[in-house]
Amino acid sequence: VYNRDCGHTAFCNDLFAFLVYAAPPSGPRFIAVGNNGSIYYSTNGYSWSSDVGPGGGNAFNDAAINNGFFLAQGNAGLTAYSTNGTDWTSGTISGANQQCSSCSGR
Repeated sequence: VYNRDCGHTAFCNDLFAFLVYAAPPSGPRFIAVGNNGSIYYSTNGYSWSSDVGPGGGNAFNDAAINNGFFLAQGNAGLTAYSTNGTDWTSGTISGANQQCSSCSGR
């Protein structure tokens, strides 16, 4: 991943909490979730666009892809999903109030 400010790195100054790559029907896509609730996306890992995302300023801690869905996960049950990596829908996991470190259970 290339960041203009830091060079080639995946985790520059906590810009990204987690990075995932997938190839949905719309084409290859890198997704990075941010500590400020933003979701970043790129088709080449060099040029990035960001969306404030559905996190409302809350941190996303992890991202994953499964069965054609991009997933983002944060604290207190915060979740979001997308089928194209650009348009996101938010949600929560009922009863979740602790910080989770990973969608994959790490």
